[in-house]
Amino acid sequence: MTYREGRIWLAVTMMTILLSGFATIVQAGVSWNISERSDEKIVSLNKALGKKLTQYSHLKKEPMFLLLADQTYKVEMRSYRHIFNRIYFIKDASAIKDGSRQFFVSGNAKIKETGAWRQRNGKIDRLDDSTWEIIENEGMKEIYFAPMSLEDDDIVGFSMETENDRAWRGNYLWLATDIPTMMNRTRIKTMKDLAYHISGYHLPRDGWSEKILEKSHEVTVDMRLTVVDIPSLPVGPWTPSEKDYLPYLYVSRRGSWNDDIGAWFYNVSWNEVAHQEMQWAEELTKQAQRFASWAKQRTFSEKTDAGKVDILHRFVRDEVVSISAREVDFADRDLVTAFNDRQATGFEKGRMLYALCLAAGIDTDLLVGRSSFAGVIDMGDPTGMQLVDFVVRLNSDFPRYYTPQYEDAAAGRLPAQMGGAKMMLIPASLPSSPQDIWRELASKSGGSLAVMWNNYRKRIKKLDWAQWETLPVTTQDMIGSSLETVQADPENNQFSFSLSVANGSSLQLKLRSDISEKENLEDLLGDRFPGVDVEDAIVKHGITIDDTLTATATLSGLMLPPPGANEWVLPAATVYGEPVLNQWDAHSGDPFMVRGSERRVAVWRAPLPKGWQAIKLEKGFWVSNARINYQSVVQQDNGELVIVRTLELNQGITKGDHLKEFKEALGKIQAHERSPVLIQKHK
Repeated sequence: MTYREGRIWLAVTMMTILLSGFATIVQAGVSWNISERSDEKIVSLNKALGKKLTQYSHLKKEPMFLLLADQTYKVEMRSYRHIFNRIYFIKDASAIKDGSRQFFVSGNAKIKETGAWRQRNGKIDRLDDSTWEIIENEGMKEIYFAPMSLEDDDIVGFSMETENDRAWRGNYLWLATDIPTMMNRTRIKTMKDLAYHISGYHLPRDGWSEKILEKSHEVTVDMRLTVVDIPSLPVGPWTPSEKDYLPYLYVSRRGSWNDDIGAWFYNVSWNEVAHQEMQWAEELTKQAQRFASWAKQRTFSEKTDAGKVDILHRFVRDEVVSISAREVDFADRDLVTAFNDRQATGFEKGRMLYALCLAAGIDTDLLVGRSSFAGVIDMGDPTGMQLVDFVVRLNSDFPRYYTPQYEDAAAGRLPAQMGGAKMMLIPASLPSSPQDIWRELASKSGGSLAVMWNNYRKRIKKLDWAQWETLPVTTQDMIGSSLETVQADPENNQFSFSLSVANGSSLQLKLRSDISEKENLEDLLGDRFPGVDVEDAIVKHGITIDDTLTATATLSGLMLPPPGANEWVLPAATVYGEPVLNQWDAHSGDPFMVRGSERRVAVWRAPLPKGWQAIKLEKGFWVSNARINYQSVVQQDNGELVIVRTLELNQGITKGDHLKEFKEALGKIQAHERSPVLIQKHK
């Protein structure tokens, strides 16, 4: 069942919003492969797209963007054809470092047609095969399209057709790329006895349209959906993933038509899904035996199950590189391959941890469902393709939960997006199977398939195979917290550093299990005080439910100048280090997301100069915003200068019109932390 990787079903009713100019761009009777069209038709299409572009003048500021991303799936019962088109506009060729385009297709796909062209000064030039490079990777084909000799105002397009000799079960259809897109157009055309459900997530208001081209048996068999003005993929550590806010489509196979009963065949109950999950888990149990020696050796030093799972969780979360579902074909890929490669998608990471726990002999359960970011499960449409998030639960007196697919997942604690999620407990065994029920009813149906189908539906719905659970909700006392203290020693120009982190603060989650304690602390401090030297580092991981971490070290490399007669100027880099949230690119236009609320307190202390009995205390500095609250206070305490800063990060996402307010608030905070601290002697 590995084809389910990355699949998600969003239960939304899609309203039809006709986009102006769409009829001009899409004409009946024109080849789906744009490169096969005549030069005149390509020029005509580009002209129509250019007219549409006038509505999105902000795109003209980009050196390169997609005028049109177009894809068509033509689906038969046991095979499908995928036609893939892209049209790029080159605004400023000198600003483009790499004009090549990279994408992936299934390793089983047969590439039937490729074509490329360039429009310059109104003339179409056909590009030869040298613009293409196809690399055969395990399970995937990596495709590079590299047009040469780009100039300003060029329009470049390419097309590719693949044939796949297997049933198409649907997939994520990602709409965003590394550059902005003016229009994305997707068409799904099936034979009349196949039903698919197409749903959309984060579709922009007034920025998408749906057109039903043909129906059969009251179900759509030919549909086109268009989305316009799609931002580029987010970058940087503080920006959300594409799933969190960018538009995407999801296509799932609903069933097939049967003339004998005059109805669609599909799962009628979650009980069938529970049995399918059980069969899949049995296969996973078999694979787990291949990890037994490694898992037991890795956890040998720990005596408790909690400590063992924590070790395995950190391994999967930190040492197994997270890769995109775009880069892997899951039709033939097993868990052993992902483990040996040390590369896995989020889907694979969840089941990998469960398999390692089985291999180590640890009593755990596997639950499957979906996070709040993925959307609510449509209980009226029972299909395992809706269930895309795995949670491993350690069965003990105080259950602990593990989700290594999330980088913000502390060992034993659910990340914010999983709190309150509805999950199915995968059963260890069941007394019978849907196939057993079919065989029993076949002998009683009198040869009528319709009677057997109706009886099956009644019987399967009465079973209790599907057991649902709701995960605990993250409460206020579980907010991530950290307390950092830097104590200056002016005589030796050294600083002692201590850190206490609990409840899955993002600082703690940077810890890795594959490097030393000193390297871990250097990584933590690298964002705070670049260039600092770390000595005598001690890092302790907690294994309790609070998952507390403590760290201490001696630091050198910071500058602390001597005081003047009445003034002492402290460099901002010594007191504050790097300004808060400096890794987030405020100029990118990407949203700012806080996955889990946390509270950070940073205390900086230094002895007052000799003869300074008191100092003039500055007014406190504070900034408040929906996403962040910040306060900085200068104090005097028992002969010491004390600067206390508090940063509160509130869970949620800031985007669109609210970004301006957030950027202004963050800009004030960062300006404050780039300013030296002036301490004046009280006369």
